[in-house]
Amino acid sequence: MPEVIWQDCTTSLLLYCVLILTIYIKHFRHILCSLHYNGNVHRETETGQDGKPYYRVSYPKFELGKEVVREVAVPPTYGEFIIRLPNF
Repeated sequence: MPEVIWQDCTTSLLLYCVLILTIYIKHFRHILCSLHYNGNVHRETETGQDGKPYYRVSYPKFELGKEVVREVAVPPTYGEFIIRLPNF
């Protein structure tokens, strides 16, 4: 009988650890997404060789097809904010 109790404790502990790790991974993804957004929210305007900024014309539906001129932003950065994690 004590073996069954020990097995139940091990199973419940294992399930608890899996639950905690699942929550941690989801929270970690949310943190990475926040860092990516914050690092790219105020990107500079892309410029040509002569130093003039690039512009593009778009026709959004909410403006009923009226043209809107917007600046072209530099491409987003990927992975510059990654924290070096120790190997587990």
